[in-house]
Amino acid sequence: MRNEAFYKELFTTLLANMPKDTRNMMTQSKLVGTQDIGSHWVITITGPYATRPDNTGKTTGDYAYKVNYNERRSAKEIRNYKYVERNIKHLAGLYNMRVVDLVD
Repeated sequence: MRNEAFYKELFTTLLANMPKDTRNMMTQSKLVGTQDIGSHWVITITGPYATRPDNTGKTTGDYAYKVNYNERRSAKEIRNYKYVERNIKHLAGLYNMRVVDLVD
């Protein structure tokens, strides 16, 4: 039950702390699934393009992933780089959980 409370709070925390330029990502992000592997949990979150196309003009793909791992480093974008990992580590500390590895 503790793990379930963690991933539900994690999703809420991510929504509260994700970049809010147009709020498109925040309104389109979904907790797609969770899976208990035994030694760890896999939490799948997606933030698809809805109204704002990517730089190729497409409105498909995972916008949240691209924002989190954006290699460009403008002043605005550097704040967003790995915001998911920062939130996971912070919340895990509050739950007295250990974060071993985060997959990029």
